[in-house]
Amino acid sequence: MEHRRLIFKRRTPDLKADFVIANPPFNQKEWGIDILQDDARWQYGTPPNGNANFGWMQHMLYHLSPRGVLATVLANGSLSSNTSAKAKYVKTW
Repeated sequence: MEHRRLIFKRRTPDLKADFVIANPPFNQKEWGIDILQDDARWQYGTPPNGNANFGWMQHMLYHLSPRGVLATVLANGSLSSNTSAKAKYVKTW
């Protein structure tokens, strides 16, 4: 399955799930933020085009119900870094 399709063509855009379990693609580059610039899922800021990790995290959080539980697998260090762009997102969460 092509991973970009999951972010672009959501079959259930209003879904709020009690459980989200995911293993998103790691460090996906040029994943299409230019098309999704004003997406409602970016509640914590627009993810950078060079790395989709923050987009996938926000996608999952957006679809999580208020009392829902999220479990995900991410690459080691994908949400921690000394770069200012990544630090901004990690600090926001």
